[in-house]
Amino acid sequence: MAKKEPFDDKYTYVPRRGVFRNKNTILTEIALLAVVALLGVFLYFHGNIKKAKKDFEEGRFELCIEKLKRALFFAPLDKGLHYKIALAHSRLRHHQEVIEICHKILALPKAKFPFQFRSGLPWPSLTEVYLGLAISYLNLEQYNEVIMYTQMMLVHNRNDALAYKLLGKAHMKKSMLRKDGSGMKAALKFLERARELAPEDMTPEDHQAIRTLREKLSAMGLLL
Repeated sequence: MAKKEPFDDKYTYVPRRGVFRNKNTILTEIALLAVVALLGVFLYFHGNIKKAKKDFEEGRFELCIEKLKRALFFAPLDKGLHYKIALAHSRLRHHQEVIEICHKILALPKAKFPFQFRSGLPWPSLTEVYLGLAISYLNLEQYNEVIMYTQMMLVHNRNDALAYKLLGKAHMKKSMLRKDGSGMKAALKFLERARELAPEDMTPEDHQAIRTLREKLSAMGLLL
């Protein structure tokens, strides 16, 4: 058998070690290192998500957000990650942050991209994103936006009691400021519709809002 020469195309010189090594061996080592690196990233990615979920359950929302953002670096199109971060911000009453994230979710591509890590966190429905926007805008007293997103919720489900409740609250707040009788009538109609659809979900505050609207409308001679 012919002896292989050092400069055969199957060999390459490794300066640091001062030896000739088989190219196939080097490629195998590179592939192995790539697999190890990928495994390390995979474990880091899912480790952060696991810890973040525990932080969320135990009320450590700032830590939860920090860990989810680390994971988000490797899966920027994962709507489940974005939504979980929005939920954590909502617990901290960071309403503007929730709004920004919800708008980002709406702008993300609809299809799942195969070449990225997947968190396993459930992706939000359009209704859930609209709900996050409506509640956040209500807390920021931006009532026109609340009305817009609750109406979009009702496009998907005409019997969404929560959408009617939020719509009623927005109309009530807006009309009370302007002493607008027609707005108060609309608010009363929406709140009563919410009560009709889900009476068990009505809070004492909701019932008080209905009584207040009835009293205001009665005093204005607008209640039939």
